[in-house]
Amino acid sequence: MDLFGKAVSDYFNKTIKIPLYFTYKDISPKRTKKNIKRYFRKYWQLDKLEKKLISMVKGNTLDIGCATGYYIPYMQKRAEVIGVDISDYLIDICHKKGLENCIKQDVFTYEPTLKFDTITLLESNIGLGGSSESLDKLLHKIKDLLNPDGQVLCIQHNYEAEYIDCEITAEYCSERETFTWSYMNLYFLKSQCEDAGFDFDVISHGVNKTYLVRLTLQQHI
Repeated sequence: MDLFGKAVSDYFNKTIKIPLYFTYKDISPKRTKKNIKRYFRKYWQLDKLEKKLISMVKGNTLDIGCATGYYIPYMQKRAEVIGVDISDYLIDICHKKGLENCIKQDVFTYEPTLKFDTITLLESNIGLGGSSESLDKLLHKIKDLLNPDGQVLCIQHNYEAEYIDCEITAEYCSERETFTWSYMNLYFLKSQCEDAGFDFDVISHGVNKTYLVRLTLQQHI
């Protein structure tokens, strides 16, 4: 159903004003109103970690889970950027904003003709697969997409629990949709990345236990 994409699209097109709610089972039982305005921020509204990540982008860049493409205009000042997202609604917003370099694509099946110097995963998107098996699959897919001297830049929340496959229920316009997302602490993520063949470096930390992480391919001599 893609209730998240529908709610963001309705907000963008000013067709309806109904809140979108998320309930995070096993993390917080409280019904939480989703802040859709977040996906339409200007550069001055970004936090220091987001601005730092943008400043580190270089070369051919892939933004995984690009949503409305709100980071891409700022990345494009430094790099050639392709954005991918699985939501028709969100990619339609990107195109209406003139971001034709954003495409509807599942990263797990993405087969581009080039490799990337930078791959970005914001909004804790490294957990988008929703399971430990999908996390491992995503990390190996990223290895295939990355140039040998490339980098992966992630903004990740450091959760208290080592790892949770969280069931999330979205509620919008009297409809409900459930999906899973993986949440983890930095120690677990570091272990998984190193097992997948990456070096793991924490570049900076921000508010509310958020961190900017840089992954590079391990060099075997």
